[in-house]
Amino acid sequence: MIRADSLKKLTEKVVLEALSETLEAAGFKYLKSKQTFKRTVGNFDHTIGFGTPHSPLQFDEEKDELSLKIQLYTTLRSPKFDKWVEKTLEESSQFRHGYQSQAYVKILDFDELSKEDFFSPTESQKFKHLVSASLAGPDTAERFPLDQAKEKIAPLLEGLTELSSAEALFEKRGDEYYPYLPLLAFEGKTELAQQRYLEVFEEVKAETAELLKTNPKKATDLVVELEDLAVEMKTLFGLEVEATFSRELRSKPSQDQKVRLAPKLGYLEQLRLDVSVMRVQSFDINDTGACLLLDDTGLLTKVAPDGDHQEMGKLHFPSHFRKNEYSFKVKWLEEAQCFVCNNFLVTETNELIELSLDLADKKFKPGSVHPGITDLAYDPALEQYHLLFTPDYKISYHAVYDRKGALMKSQPLDRKGVKINLPRKELIVQGEGNSFDVLSFEGEVLGNYPYGNGNNRVALSPDGNHMALHFYATKSQLYDLGKGKKKTLWAHPTHLKGYKETFYNDIHHNFGMTHAVFSPGGQYLVGGADHGKYVCWDTQKWERQELIPSEAARRVFQWFTTTFQEGVSTKNYFTPHTAMLEGQEHFINRGYELTEVSFLNEGAYWVLQVKDHLLVWNTDRENVGYVYGIGYVAFSPSHYLAVLQGNDLVIMQRQEGISDDFESSTFKEKEEVDSGIRYRSVDTKQDPQEKIETRVAPAPPSAPTKEASNEQVAPADKKKEEETPSKKQGLLGKLFRRS
Repeated sequence: MIRADSLKKLTEKVVLEALSETLEAAGFKYLKSKQTFKRTVGNFDHTIGFGTPHSPLQFDEEKDELSLKIQLYTTLRSPKFDKWVEKTLEESSQFRHGYQSQAYVKILDFDELSKEDFFSPTESQKFKHLVSASLAGPDTAERFPLDQAKEKIAPLLEGLTELSSAEALFEKRGDEYYPYLPLLAFEGKTELAQQRYLEVFEEVKAETAELLKTNPKKATDLVVELEDLAVEMKTLFGLEVEATFSRELRSKPSQDQKVRLAPKLGYLEQLRLDVSVMRVQSFDINDTGACLLLDDTGLLTKVAPDGDHQEMGKLHFPSHFRKNEYSFKVKWLEEAQCFVCNNFLVTETNELIELSLDLADKKFKPGSVHPGITDLAYDPALEQYHLLFTPDYKISYHAVYDRKGALMKSQPLDRKGVKINLPRKELIVQGEGNSFDVLSFEGEVLGNYPYGNGNNRVALSPDGNHMALHFYATKSQLYDLGKGKKKTLWAHPTHLKGYKETFYNDIHHNFGMTHAVFSPGGQYLVGGADHGKYVCWDTQKWERQELIPSEAARRVFQWFTTTFQEGVSTKNYFTPHTAMLEGQEHFINRGYELTEVSFLNEGAYWVLQVKDHLLVWNTDRENVGYVYGIGYVAFSPSHYLAVLQGNDLVIMQRQEGISDDFESSTFKEKEEVDSGIRYRSVDTKQDPQEKIETRVAPAPPSAPTKEASNEQVAPADKKKEEETPSKKQGLLGKLFRRS
């Protein structure tokens, strides 16, 4: 297999030899670090980059020729426009208009490579290379000899020049209108820009009106576009236009929907709202049935159990924060009896309280700071909120606010804050390398806790004494902060001999615990790992137990890969199953990673959200129920659930006397899940590049062993063998003869 740096140098050499003179004459300069040619014409940078496709070397044994495949990519960029957008519209911008690509092939001289340019891949590297070849598929590009590049690149350069204006780019934009509309305004084409904005606005408005009749969800996307266009027209031209489409919640008739999570654990529909005109980002519900919604504009809307709803206000941030960042999570904070959305609180009396993030003495550039906080906790004894905020990853702030949201104190930390451990009055912050430091609230370092590579997520027990560090590495770390002890947690027990080879030999991903949470009483740690692995540990003995879905619940899982061969696609389904290894039962699955865990009835039931399905366990670790295709669900601690089902938000209330003889475990037709993995017709025994190497780099004759030492090769014959290699040795045979 050719080394990556050798391939890069070789490609650069042949491209520069073929094109540098022509491109330099046309005003291009070569940027070696980016392997790109660049010139500036007016407001635009023309860039010509180059590289190679998968399996770049091709050896023709019949012709005894080695060729290199090369791709050229041309792009227009405009750093000047990007800066203008950031200043004028206060948005980030990276303008890029892809133009043409060209494919070439270059016949190489054997002297251009040596044996040092190749290496022997490991079995793992061979496997990954084979999978990559399968995913890439066959090379179907029409390729021209590289010596024709000078001739073919001339019209390409003319095309780049002709496109180097906002008007020309707008006409060649295809179906997209952004960022080509503001580009017209940037180049001073004010009258034309205003005309085009209004034309596009009317087109989108008409399409929205039609879609509202047939596809409200898709229409919502266009409503958002109209709102954005209206804001831009006001900013750029002072034009006031009405988007005309309301995004208010609307009540819908009840469908009397019921859901049965487990025996004697049922919920009945109380309220149904049409949210098709909203793009709900997050929501949560409390035990009174009140629900708080966040939409993509940053608007918070509170819904009462009777369906009455009230807009609480929009999230807003100072100018140095990024605009339109509303990917926050809404949650009910039981200790404070209020809803929380980032640094905003919504009280039971419908008051919106902001916990100010203006904590830094230094000044930040406009739009440079992400407003997302790191953690928030409430101390009911002192009626104080504790907040962790990291504006630039070099400094964090631990801020304390009173019950009304007034800032009491702010303490800077010269490192990234990670978690607030309120019961112990400690802060978890990033330490050196792969480790966390634990600080007192006064800033004193109390200890250092190493973690495995990528295990930068923290789960704390309710009493604060246990800290689980997890996410990427196969091994998770568990620390007893009170006793100073450490344990290793294995979501996937890959330490068992043959575990990966027997059960997961067909995949090459990770085995980390991606989700972990302690139960309300702290008796259990529940986790989910890659490949649909669900586990728990009791926190007394730390004994691991797999949460194995019942046979009935396994109908949730429909994971498949796709194989393409001779133009025919075949779905390869994986059937979840259990298997024994070293006396332990293991659940073998693919996909369907855990995304959320809800504890009901003070931890009596564990509800695991997997895609839009629910799996329910009791504290005896029995899978007592499942729900297929219900949607994304938020549970209150005991009485309510809210579920987003397509265009509807449904509020359900727990019914103690609900009949247990109905089947509500299925809410949609059985649906397959495409893994996204594609395999194409590649020789599974030997991929194309390896075939080349087999032909061009035969293994040298083995040295005589002690047992075969009586059969010596005659010196004259050996010399003759070295001087007249077989043609079947191929390229590397030739290379090795010169070394």
